[in-house]
Order: sequence, then C-alpha cells, then structure tokens
Amino acid sequence: AYIHQINAEQKESKRSPVTGRITYFWKRVRKDNHMFDCEAMQVALALVGGVLEDDTGAPEVPVQATLELTPQERAAVDLFREDIPADREVEIPI
Repeated sequence: AYIHQINAEQKESKRSPVTGRITYFWKRVRKDNHMFDCEAMQVALALVGGVLEDDTGAPEVPVQATLELTPQERAAVDLFREDIPADREVEIPI
C-alpha cells in the first residue's frame, strides 16, 4: 500500500504542437497519494525547521516573512529543531 501511494503520480512531458516547447506535468496513476503528501510535508517542515538545507541554489528567503504558522504547525516544526533538546516535551495545541 505504501509504495503504491508514493508512486501514485508520475511526471510526464508534453510537446506543444505550435511552439515545440516541452512542458512537464504530474499525471495521477492511482487514486490515493496520502503517503506521498505526508513525506512531502515532512521535507517541508524539515526545511523550515533547519534540519535540512536547501541545496537548490535558490535565493534564501526568510521564512518568517513568507510563512505564517498556526500554533499546531509551529509545535510540529519545533519537534525537528536542533536547538531544542530532544528530551523536551512539546505541547501541541488542538
């Protein structure tokens, strides 16, 4: 079930008959992709929390200027921050 949800979409290309330009899009090949969504959010939170570094060469944008987190999202990000001791209890508001 996990591998089917991770591979529920595949990248495909399409060439414009007018310009000849190739564009890429994601084609759904299976209905459920929840596990892929979970993994994508883990990467996003790890980037926001500083656990992973962006190595794409994109200009660095301060997260605080572009992203407002709910208390629940902030608590989830705090779980991955290196400057917070791992044994600290984190309360996630509901």
